[in-house]
Amino acid sequence: MASFSGAIRIGDLNDFIAPSQACVVSLNGNKLEAKDEHEHQSIDEFVTKLSDPRITVVVSLSPQSIVSLAAIYNLHPAECVAKITAVLKSHGVAAVFDINWARDISLLESAAEFIDRYRHKLNGASTDDSSNGGAVDMAIDSSNININNDVAGPSSFTAQSPLQGPLPVPLPLPMLASACPGWVCYAEKTHGNFVLPYISTSKSPQAVMGTLIKQQWAVGKGIHPAYVYHCAVMPCYDKKLEAARDDFTVPLSSLSQSDTLNFGTDLNTSTSAAPIPETDCVLATTELYEWLQSLQISDNWAAIPAASFDAPFSNQVLSSSSSSTSSENNKDQYAGKSYSVPGGSGGYMEYIFRTAARELFNQELPPGQPLPIIQGRNADIKECSLVVNGQRVLHFAAAYGFRNIQGLMRKIKINRCEYDYVEVMACPSGCLNGGGQMKPGTVATRGVQGNNAAASSGENKGVPSSQSVQHLIEQLEISYHNNEYLEHRVPQLNPSVEELYREWIRGVPGSEKSKEILHTKYHVREKTIASAIADW
Repeated sequence: MASFSGAIRIGDLNDFIAPSQACVVSLNGNKLEAKDEHEHQSIDEFVTKLSDPRITVVVSLSPQSIVSLAAIYNLHPAECVAKITAVLKSHGVAAVFDINWARDISLLESAAEFIDRYRHKLNGASTDDSSNGGAVDMAIDSSNININNDVAGPSSFTAQSPLQGPLPVPLPLPMLASACPGWVCYAEKTHGNFVLPYISTSKSPQAVMGTLIKQQWAVGKGIHPAYVYHCAVMPCYDKKLEAARDDFTVPLSSLSQSDTLNFGTDLNTSTSAAPIPETDCVLATTELYEWLQSLQISDNWAAIPAASFDAPFSNQVLSSSSSSTSSENNKDQYAGKSYSVPGGSGGYMEYIFRTAARELFNQELPPGQPLPIIQGRNADIKECSLVVNGQRVLHFAAAYGFRNIQGLMRKIKINRCEYDYVEVMACPSGCLNGGGQMKPGTVATRGVQGNNAAASSGENKGVPSSQSVQHLIEQLEISYHNNEYLEHRVPQLNPSVEELYREWIRGVPGSEKSKEILHTKYHVREKTIASAIADW
C-alpha cells in the first residue's frame, strides 16, 4: 500500500486515473467542487449532512474496510462492524447497510451475463456439444478431481433458473470484470471502443447499493431520493470517481410522483429536473478512521453497545440485538444475516466459475472444496480451468495490477487471449490492498487476526507494527475469510436477495428488468496528456 494524499483532486472523468496507490490526479490540479463550502465527498461534507434536519443520511460499509479497521482497533470483524454501526447511528446516521448484500446481486448478474455470452459463443461455434447438461467426467486443471454428478443441476429462487434472460446483442469473450473503477476508467480512456464490449455490464456492489437505496429503499420509506445522502465506505479512493459517473444517477422523471414522497418545500423545479447521484459520497477506510479518531472513542470501544445492519430491502424487518454488548452475542446476531463468497476483491472469478460449471456443464463443484488455482507468471495472476472429456471448456483468470492488465490488453488485441473470464483489479493484490486501506505501521499485528484475547480485552489497540505490505495483506485475507458476521453461502441462497428479485425486480438475474436497473454502460473518454505520459 503506497501513500496517497487523501484529497481527491479531479475535475471530471477525463482526468488521469491510476490505481489507488497514486490515484485520481487532475492534469490541472482542480478539485471536484461541491456546491457549498466543503470539499465534495469528504468527511466535512458528511458531517454537515448529518446536522441537516432535511437530509436522511445512510451509510454502506464494505467488508474490506471492516477488516482493515478491525485490525487497527484489535477487534473481531463482527464486533468491529457492530460497534462502528452503533457509533454511526448515535451520530445521526439513519441506516447502515452491508455492501456484501449488494455484492451478491452483482455476482448473480455477472454470472448470468457470462453464461449468456458463453452460450452465444457455443451457438456460434456449433462444434461443441458439451453444453447439453449431460453427466460427464470432469477434472479441474491437472488435478484430475472427479465431481459427483448426483448433485448437479441448476439451483434457483423458483422452479425457473435464476440465470436466464439472454442479452439481446451477443457480446464477446473474455468477459472482463467491471467492479474496479480504476480499471474501468483506464479502459475507457486508453483502449476505448476496442475493449469496452468485453467489460461486464453488471454494476459494481457500490453502484448496486446506490441504485437500491435511492430507487427502492428511499421510496419504500416515503423519502424523496434527493433528500437521502448515501455515503459508501470503501477500500479505494477511485470509488469516488465511480460515484461521480453520470450513469449512476436517478432522474426524478423516472420516479412515481406519489403522495407518499416527501418532496420538501425547497425542492424547486430546477432541482427536481436534475439527476440525483445514487451514491453521494465515498469515504476511504482511512477517512472513516480519521473521523472515528476525532470522536476520541478508540480507547473506549468496550462501552459502546452493538448495533445491527439495517434491512437492505424496505419490506423486510430484521431482528435487532442492539442491547447485546459481548463479542459472542454479536457473532450470533450476525449469523445468517450477511452472505459472502471467498475472495478479498469480491470473489468474481470463483463464483462465476462455479456457477458456469453448474449451469453450462451440469457440474456441481463441492462448495467446501477450494478450486485448485494455478499461479501465473507472477503473484498477481491466477488461473483456473474446467476440463470435460479431455477438453478445456472453461479457462478463468484473475489479473491484478496495471502491469498484468496491460499484458492482458495486448493479448486481446492480437487475438491471443485464451481466457473466458478475467477478474480484473487495478491494485496489486486486489481490493484488500486498496489505496484507502490502513497502512502497515499503523495496524496492530495481532489485531488483524481478530480472534485473540487482546481483541476481547482491548489491549494493544492501534499498536504500530513493522509488518510488510505482503504480510498485512495475508493477515487481512485470513481475517476476511474468518469473518464471523459473514456466512459463506452462495448468493442465490441469500433470502434478502431472493425477496428483492421477487418483489421489486419481479424477475431473475439477467432478465430485462434487472438489466435495466442493475447494469450500466461505458464510454470512450478523452485521453489527457497525463494519462498519455503514464502509458508511455
